[in-house]
Amino acid sequence: MKGKKKIILGVILCLTVLLTMTGCFNKKEVTAEEFSDKASEYGLKVEDQSEDYKEDDEQRITKAVMGYSDNDWQVEYYELASEDYSRQLYNLARTDIEEARSSGSSNTTINIGNHQKYSQTGDGKYFVVSRIGKTVVYVETSDSNKKDVNAFLKTIKY
Repeated sequence: MKGKKKIILGVILCLTVLLTMTGCFNKKEVTAEEFSDKASEYGLKVEDQSEDYKEDDEQRITKAVMGYSDNDWQVEYYELASEDYSRQLYNLARTDIEEARSSGSSNTTINIGNHQKYSQTGDGKYFVVSRIGKTVVYVETSDSNKKDVNAFLKTIKY
């Protein structure tokens, strides 16, 4: 009887740990305002381009902000109306990046909780698309800017 109790308690403990850990893998998305503030602090020129997407009948993109570097790279931030829309945009961008892949390209993929990230380096180019919740961040640049891009993405935790 004591053996059964230990097994049942062990199973309950394992389930409790698993259920509580699933929330630990979700990252906090950055708002458009937070993105703009962090980009400005990093030295990027920030431009709100949300008005460019107001004509979309479905209002999929609710906010769009671009951060421009003096070193010829830019980071695009999109806040979407739903996580489904953010997944669609992420998948579309990832597919476009993968189609640019050459035989010498290398890539990394992250898919944990509400966070997806895909990056690719090859033919002198560097691409990143990262999704957290209802937001997507996209960068396409020369691979010489990879270190700077990654440093900025680290500051916004994408």
